[in-house]
Amino acid sequence: MSSAPASPFVPALQKKEARPIGAIVFLWLIFLWPIGSCGSMGGMRLRQATAPVVAVDAPAKLASVPLGKFVSADVRPTTLSKGEFPIGNQRMAVADGYESFGVADARDVIIIANTDLSALEHRGVVKVEGQMCDGDAVLVCQVPAELGRYVGYVEKERKVPIHVLLASAKPHGMIWEACIGLGTAWMVFLLGLVATWQVLRASRTPGALAFEKPVTLPAGPEAIRAKLRAQAGPMCRVAHDDAELFVLLVGKSMGQARLMGAREPTDIPLRVDVMLGATDAYRGSAAHVRIFALFGSPKSQVLAPAAQLAVQRASAWIVGLCETP
Repeated sequence: MSSAPASPFVPALQKKEARPIGAIVFLWLIFLWPIGSCGSMGGMRLRQATAPVVAVDAPAKLASVPLGKFVSADVRPTTLSKGEFPIGNQRMAVADGYESFGVADARDVIIIANTDLSALEHRGVVKVEGQMCDGDAVLVCQVPAELGRYVGYVEKERKVPIHVLLASAKPHGMIWEACIGLGTAWMVFLLGLVATWQVLRASRTPGALAFEKPVTLPAGPEAIRAKLRAQAGPMCRVAHDDAELFVLLVGKSMGQARLMGAREPTDIPLRVDVMLGATDAYRGSAAHVRIFALFGSPKSQVLAPAAQLAVQRASAWIVGLCETP
């Protein structure tokens, strides 16, 4: 392989086929899912953390507070379970450090806390702050995993939908989750920008000069150009045709190869230049054949084995085509 510089001339068809629109769209379809999911989750947590705490003036109104909202209410708690929670059929769920409380005047509300509210029972009415939830919520709030079945058991016992006041949840606790969600979305977005820049940079490289050879044409330039035009097809596109230079794009287009891959050597995108020289009455016409591997880097002449095989086949074909009478 020669180390001669790549031709600065790039035909319009090559520029068009090098546009990585399909690859970039596919790339961002992959990146947009984590960006959207992490960003929306982080944004929701941020809104929850910065929303004002809802003051509830009567325990009976707790059940009407939307899920995920942080509330403050004066309630009269009564201890239901501590450490071990019934889940039916004489079975118990173990959740060390948690306890549950009933709320006077609110049969459809229970309090779950990891703080010792039972010490406040003797005071009668106490102020409790926390987040409203239920046993099925998983996004805006979530009951501790060990206690989800316990909430369902209480619903069966009381025969009413149960709303849970998570006294252990605090608004500032959502800040960390918001930072994780938004930070992850931002990092994936930056990664997408870097990947897009890499694809755009790769699409603008002229390719690596993989083969170069002077040839003598047994026929005149016009006859050779006619033979080259006859090769035109989906896998051999005429990109430029004038008296001095004939350019063929061989293999898949760069966009197709970048998006779907090149499984066969004949699929690998190559550019074939045939530079036609002056006609000599005694020696015939001179020409110069050059082949560029469009996915190769001009800074590195080392090509993958499949690309080397593709160049070998293309060089034998184009030289044979030019030198055959």
